[in-house]
Amino acid sequence: MSGGHVEKRGPGRWRARYRGPDGRERSRTFDRRVDAERWLRAEVGSLDRGAWVDPRAGRVTVGELGTRLLTTKGDRNTRAWYSAMLRHVGARWEHVPIGSVRHVEVQAWVGDLATSHGPDTVRGAFKALHELVALAVRAQLIGHDPCAGVRLPKVERREMLALTGPQVHHLAEALEAGRPGHGWGTLVRFAAYSGCRAGEIGALRVGDLDLLRHRVRIAGARKTYGEDGPTKTGRVRWVALPRQLCDELAAHLAPRPHGPADRVWTGDQGGALSHKWFYAQRFVPVVDDLTERGVLPVVDTGSGRRHRLRFHDLRHTCVALLIAQGAQVYEVMHHLGHTSVNTTVNTYGHWFPEVQDRIRTALEETWAAAAG
Repeated sequence: MSGGHVEKRGPGRWRARYRGPDGRERSRTFDRRVDAERWLRAEVGSLDRGAWVDPRAGRVTVGELGTRLLTTKGDRNTRAWYSAMLRHVGARWEHVPIGSVRHVEVQAWVGDLATSHGPDTVRGAFKALHELVALAVRAQLIGHDPCAGVRLPKVERREMLALTGPQVHHLAEALEAGRPGHGWGTLVRFAAYSGCRAGEIGALRVGDLDLLRHRVRIAGARKTYGEDGPTKTGRVRWVALPRQLCDELAAHLAPRPHGPADRVWTGDQGGALSHKWFYAQRFVPVVDDLTERGVLPVVDTGSGRRHRLRFHDLRHTCVALLIAQGAQVYEVMHHLGHTSVNTTVNTYGHWFPEVQDRIRTALEETWAAAAG
């Protein structure tokens, strides 16, 4: 047979041999000649198609490939996310050879993970495993994708919550009353009236504030790995602030160090503010209390679950307040720092019909006045 041959190795023993692309000989012994020839045809065929994989390469473990995958992630925030997702992968697959991973086992793992984690986490862990598998395929460690066709849990996209002006006031006052002197109430008002992201607020320096001109420069963001970095879009923008918020910021900074490099908000012990800590230890307890008392709204999904206010909903609140005052799509886009108007429309488009209603009413009133 071209590209290899089968030889008899004794009673009932047949050995198939061929030479791989690296020049090394590969062989396998069978009890029947027909099985040896079938295996040899498959191996030589994969050589001709350029799809040959060294059988020993599949012994590389999933854990080893996970380490390699992390080295391909240059951004530290991205690397931190993949590291967290790979912990879920490693709990099941760390010591398993990549060549031993089977589709049915991946599907079962996804199902098991979904019983203890939310859809976003399950999808994130699967994404990390799938990229790891793709890395193995490109490196010719395996010749197939065991992740192809795996069914993933659906993500229930929760409806956005938006507070009214009085609700923002109640939330800010409750946060300030619980821990006076830290400026948590001012932080909530800043989030609701500026629309800035949590990371952007965490990275804010005193030098970014231009209180005389009632604006703030958003030039960076606090990342999950604990350092400041660029904004989500990589761009710097100026955000307009209401005069009352500027007065409150000035009062917040007056009794504390407020050189240009000092942070506007810090943790209880000083240093950079951790949003994860603030959210869990300060924000959520107050939100839960106000929600139970009926001060803050909830979203009823209709499936027995009720979603409460998240910190990111304060960004949505800013959009709702702007639209209520007649702001148009492009104005909202620039205020939030979106790079495309499509992002603004896709996220908040269903809120803009209220603006159209006001426009139509104004035109109707103009018509009526002219006709009268």
